[in-house]
Amino acid sequence: VAQGGKVLYERALGLANMSTSTALSTTNQFRIGSVTKQFAAVAILQLEEAGKLKVTDEIQLHIDFPKKEKPITIQHLLTHTSGIPNFTNGPSYSPDAYAKDIALPDLIALFADLPLEFEPGTKWNYSNSGYILLTAIIEKVSGQAWSDYAQKHLFVPAGMSNTTASLIQGSAS
Repeated sequence: VAQGGKVLYERALGLANMSTSTALSTTNQFRIGSVTKQFAAVAILQLEEAGKLKVTDEIQLHIDFPKKEKPITIQHLLTHTSGIPNFTNGPSYSPDAYAKDIALPDLIALFADLPLEFEPGTKWNYSNSGYILLTAIIEKVSGQAWSDYAQKHLFVPAGMSNTTASLIQGSAS
């Protein structure tokens, strides 16, 4: 609890890690999962504003991803309308798998060759896979690792001194 920039009360309750019975502290950081999507979307819009991409670009203009029956744009990825299957619904995904870091190319390989669930732009279906691809686009277009880009262009300007991209990135998302 804070008032006027002064912390009045600070306390952590519970466990940071149940399997090791590690107590939670006020300095623990946690993966924030899908909240990262807003950061990725802002990064894409920053890169568009800088003239480095357009949301109407086909994704293959920026990353190596198999062409599908119909073109997939960055906008499709941003709006969950790409038709790319959500890798977290697949058999290789589990909560244990999410807890481990995985290289971006290895993560993309989990869904790259799967058929589309629908023609891009015709339906909406929540897709973590699309945001994995947006991360790859951000890295390629900016020439920076996602964690470096996020730190320099998102967290520092926003005054987010206790946020790190490795934690919000989760499994490279």
